[in-house]
Amino acid sequence: MFIKWLKKWAKKEHMADRVFNEWLYEVSRLINERMKMISAKYRFPKYGSVFDDKPSSDCLESLKKNFVLVPVDKASKNIAIICKRYYMKVLLEEMLSNTNTYENLGDCYDDLFRIHYDYLNSSKIKPSCDKIPYTYWIPKFHKPVLSQRFIVSYGNCAVKPLANKLSLALGVVVKQIESFCNMLFKCTGVKHYWIVNNSMPIVNFIDHLNKRKAGRNIATYDFTTLYTMLEHSDILSSINYVIDLAFKKSKSNYIAVYNKSAAWAMKPRASTFAFDIDSLKSAIKFILDNSYFSIGKLCFKQTIGIPIGVDCAPALANLTLFYYEYNYITKLVKSDYRRALKSNGCFRLMDDISSINGDGVFSIDRDSIYPTSLKLKKENEGDISADILDLSINLHNELFDYKLFDKRDHFKFEIVNYPHLGGNISSNCGYGVVKSELNRYAKLSSNFSAFNYRKHVLIQKLSEKGYDPGRLATIASSVRF
Repeated sequence: MFIKWLKKWAKKEHMADRVFNEWLYEVSRLINERMKMISAKYRFPKYGSVFDDKPSSDCLESLKKNFVLVPVDKASKNIAIICKRYYMKVLLEEMLSNTNTYENLGDCYDDLFRIHYDYLNSSKIKPSCDKIPYTYWIPKFHKPVLSQRFIVSYGNCAVKPLANKLSLALGVVVKQIESFCNMLFKCTGVKHYWIVNNSMPIVNFIDHLNKRKAGRNIATYDFTTLYTMLEHSDILSSINYVIDLAFKKSKSNYIAVYNKSAAWAMKPRASTFAFDIDSLKSAIKFILDNSYFSIGKLCFKQTIGIPIGVDCAPALANLTLFYYEYNYITKLVKSDYRRALKSNGCFRLMDDISSINGDGVFSIDRDSIYPTSLKLKKENEGDISADILDLSINLHNELFDYKLFDKRDHFKFEIVNYPHLGGNISSNCGYGVVKSELNRYAKLSSNFSAFNYRKHVLIQKLSEKGYDPGRLATIASSVRF
């Protein structure tokens, strides 16, 4: 690290690297002396992995012969142990019986990899490996009847680099669209952008209504199927429109993609990977048209919807739905401005939509907003209470009362969701979780009693995991509601 920084310094000063050799030697000597002193004064504990313990690793290998270990849906730190024969039976039944979504291609693994490889090569992207994605499922134990969530794993496959670059580039498109819609809101007073990343915009909107004591009604909806029901033609036409709009408003020619970020660029460097408007559309079309995955030697193609598991799936779904919402609002502003104002209380996080003070407008219009392949189901009963994302909201005397909501509280099994101090983590990291959680509780509670209840539940859970109750109480007292 020092050498790299030193070369930059020398280049900046227009001097040779060797001029700094004496300084580098002295700094290195002082650091080494300091490290020796610290090592002699403190004894750092040696942490080991449980997988280094031979009896434990042998036991795990024995389990893997007959069982599949997968995370539980909505509780990823809980591990389900499932009979391998039953697991494969469910997986194959889903793929072979659901012919509207999946096409059985037989044993053609090498041919499908070649399709991925040739496209990546033409796009000057190096494949991460010589594999195509595979599929697996995780159990939904929280459902009344056991069901499954089927996922295509793109974590270790040839098209992973392309999927990652697309995810970063579409993130730039989303930000540009949001900025454009914010400008429209300032000009028209009508919200064209319903997408949210968390519940804080809802909290802020409710607080604004409560100041005027203007609460009237609340409704929440959920798409029964989203990823596996969108037609590819609908996705592509929607995405292409949104990409055209984003490029037009950005007044840039490219989206430059780096290791962990992306940005608009007029003329990126030759060494920087970049999408122009056509190559971005082409890459999205390739991902959708070539959604191949394997189960052992059998290969399949997803012919409808977006594969759950690909990096860019959330952005594709978000922008597709945005297209329909944006068109709906744009037309409504021209035809019935007062009705369009009712959409200012609409919020959507992926497939969850809420309407606050919408007076039933969204409920009436919902079937005309989205494609017929998507079905919306109303989640709450009546219009004075609803559970939205991580909020439980109730209306009383024209005031909205809200508190933290966690659907996992009602699961019929214990959730693993906090680190144990006996694990290989620093105790400071463990206690750091406490303050961040309490701050979140404070933001998502409109009254002290709701915050206080959650605080006591958290302290009790952590005390059972080896945390010091006295230190927990001290941290809790530092958080102000």
